[in-house]
Amino acid sequence: MHKLLDVEFLARVPEVEPSFDVSPDGGCIVYTGNYTGRFEVYLLNLEQRAIRQLTNHARGATCPRFSPDGEYVLYAQDHDGDECWDFHLVHLSSGRSRCVLEQSAAGYASASWSPDGRSLLITTSRDGRFTLHRCDVETGALELLTRHAFNDHHGVYSPDGRWIAFDAHTVGQDRGVFVMASDSSALRALPLTDAADPQWSPDGHHLLFHAMRESEDVGLFDPVTGEVRWVADGQWDEWGAAWSPDGKRVLYLKNEDGAHSVCVVHLATGELVAQIAPEDGVIERARFARGGRSVVFEFSNHRTPNSLWEYCFDTRRCEQITPVPAEIRDEPFIAPYYARYESADGLTVPAIVYPSRKAGRDAGAILLIHGGPTWAYHNFWHPAAQHFAQMGYTVIGPNYRGSTGYGRAYQNANRYDIGRGDVLDCIAGVEWLLREGMASRDKLGVTGASQGGYMTMMCLAKHPDYWAAGSSLIGFFNYLTEFQTERDDLRYWDLQNMGDPSNPEDAERYRDRSPIFFIDHVAAPVQLIAGRTDPRCPAAETEQVHDALRARSIPVEMVIYEDEGHGFSKVENRIDAYRRRAAFFARHIG
Repeated sequence: MHKLLDVEFLARVPEVEPSFDVSPDGGCIVYTGNYTGRFEVYLLNLEQRAIRQLTNHARGATCPRFSPDGEYVLYAQDHDGDECWDFHLVHLSSGRSRCVLEQSAAGYASASWSPDGRSLLITTSRDGRFTLHRCDVETGALELLTRHAFNDHHGVYSPDGRWIAFDAHTVGQDRGVFVMASDSSALRALPLTDAADPQWSPDGHHLLFHAMRESEDVGLFDPVTGEVRWVADGQWDEWGAAWSPDGKRVLYLKNEDGAHSVCVVHLATGELVAQIAPEDGVIERARFARGGRSVVFEFSNHRTPNSLWEYCFDTRRCEQITPVPAEIRDEPFIAPYYARYESADGLTVPAIVYPSRKAGRDAGAILLIHGGPTWAYHNFWHPAAQHFAQMGYTVIGPNYRGSTGYGRAYQNANRYDIGRGDVLDCIAGVEWLLREGMASRDKLGVTGASQGGYMTMMCLAKHPDYWAAGSSLIGFFNYLTEFQTERDDLRYWDLQNMGDPSNPEDAERYRDRSPIFFIDHVAAPVQLIAGRTDPRCPAAETEQVHDALRARSIPVEMVIYEDEGHGFSKVENRIDAYRRRAAFFARHIG
């Protein structure tokens, strides 16, 4: 038996997170990797290729950031997945660490430094909403900086420390970029629709950003004149931009029908200096390093786990710079491909397909539904999808309406239609598999996590005739109770995209899109997996639907990991969840 049939082997393959940072001198990278079974912070010297572990916590760490002087690394840590982030500093020379801020309120893990290194910009819900705060590095004291109707995301100081740019969730699924003085006065919104991720130029004269127009494009904004210049505005989505240290070049990520690359452009001439990709796959983050002489980026595909790579301009070569086990290189991975089919209303839906070697009219298949919903399946490292395909199931992962990467209209097509049109897109994917002769109608399974876990139960409850089994991970199942208990940023998103349940018409939509009210229709065995500390889809949602299924004598099994949140950060829990799900489908599909 080859190793890809062993789900524990796949689950233990180490990965890095894309939230790495480059040192001020450009010579080192700080990143998080799960080589120990937990995500810990590591320091990588680019010249020596030496790697040093900086943290060793049972709870793991994320989002490391160098201090402006390069002497410290800041990182975030929550409490068994509750997303109430504590911020810690580790001194690189001595290895000593201390906690800067302990949080009991939800927030975001990413923080940014002031140029003088005395404070941080963080987003926390301590004041009820997700708002931008300044945190004193010495005392941990917090100062509220924003007072507006929106939910803030991430802020950055200008190089001289006089200004702060940040983005926030505004209307619908849009985000907006705002600029204010560092004392929180003179707040103004940039005249851009659905813009995000502001980055100051090294001289502080321009802001780099990406904005969703017909597709996602990269632009420059002049805060003095208000002029916008588009750096990248092609037919494909471009985002994730960053400046070179001298401000003469920018890089951005480009998604050409699921194949990602890093594009480097000379600003003065518009010349494309380089387009970088090791092979077809997914890139989540890229930054200049070595004073602009190289680019470091995170990359993965179906046979390459998330890892860091470096491209050097002098040699024009890409090299993987974080370790990957040698034993995976010769394994018989199944390569996915992209397909397109029509949904019930004629909308063209893209999907990624892992074709089992046993595919045929008598074979099993798994509908794998992604979360988000503003996310998408591409050719990235996906141990569960690979394992299903190796087990003999053809896997289809639809990028249903609401997914990213296919333009503004497609991403917004699920607004006020969540749980209906997107579910029909998934059902159409299964029908496509059947028409293509790739699966048997009586051997179909459905699974997904988060929004995908919710949509799994919607498939089981609203379209019960398709399924031999369904496994829902970290989902929600009663939109009304979810709305009442979810945190402020998620509630605001629901208000903008599902309506206000205090209005009778919107309340009926919430009810109609809640599988808990249609449990009587479920015919297939159900598996439910959740985390006790999940702040996004509380475990109470899983317990609620479990009780409803049991009351109707529908076969159901449930496991809740007491030390996990929205996902499985601990390798032993991830292995257990993957094993349980694989065994569940093996019992009910074959």
